[in-house]
Amino acid sequence: MEVVDYPYPGSSMHLNFKSLHDGKPRQELRSITLHHRIRMSSNEYHSEILEFDARIRSQEELSEKDIKEYKSLLKKARELELRRHDVILCTCCAASHDYLKKLPTKQILIDECGMCTEPETLIPLVSHKKAEQVVLLGDHKQLRPVVLDDFCRRLGMERSLFERYGNQALMLDIQYRMHMDICSFPSGEFYEGRLKTWSQLIRPHSVFYHARKACCPIIFGHVEGKEQSLVVSTREGNENSKANAQEAAHAVSLPLSRNLGVPKTCPHVWSTAYSRRSHWSDIRDGRSG
Repeated sequence: MEVVDYPYPGSSMHLNFKSLHDGKPRQELRSITLHHRIRMSSNEYHSEILEFDARIRSQEELSEKDIKEYKSLLKKARELELRRHDVILCTCCAASHDYLKKLPTKQILIDECGMCTEPETLIPLVSHKKAEQVVLLGDHKQLRPVVLDDFCRRLGMERSLFERYGNQALMLDIQYRMHMDICSFPSGEFYEGRLKTWSQLIRPHSVFYHARKACCPIIFGHVEGKEQSLVVSTREGNENSKANAQEAAHAVSLPLSRNLGVPKTCPHVWSTAYSRRSHWSDIRDGRSG
């Protein structure tokens, strides 16, 4: 996010901690990030831009004319940089920027399209009407668009453009990650048995088992716990989260109570909730009663 790395006078965008963390690109991506590339020696406008950056860092007061010139330099540098590349990575919303709309776009590829609302997906399509090919990638059987407004949900906003045309999609039916016994459940429940496991995928037997099966890579456990809503302090700021102590205790007890030779620090948690991860780890490490 350019305004975070290179703020300038007159930029009035206010960002919370989470936006600052999520929006700031990783260091390893600097070489392919537009606002860093226009400041590299390969861009003919880089010297003038860096001079302005230095003046801004020194808190020099810039006139309206200076700010206008700075913005004009940035625009020219962006347009020059973008014309040099055949593949441009951006969000659906960013695809509508003027300096992108000027490009002779031939192909539009939208990844994780099943998570985009229909209006989001339409932004690059209507912004680049001369594109010769549109490719939508995703899986509406997994995560659908996150729509918090009840009225929008009633209007069908949770249905993505990808899902709307899902019956015309080409399914990639070979998976290369899961144990084949784990794969059998989603394949049967969501993909009509069409999802298959790569024949050369080798996974060790699971240490889990139950009375009717010696090896069971997936177990459904019924726990009637009580969910708690919490506000958790993180490095990004305060976050709304949820925790369920009974579920966490049960999950930890499965590998540890069966004397399966699993180290106490071995169980890992996959959860998007900060409080669940923290509470789960406390129980695993014996810090919770």
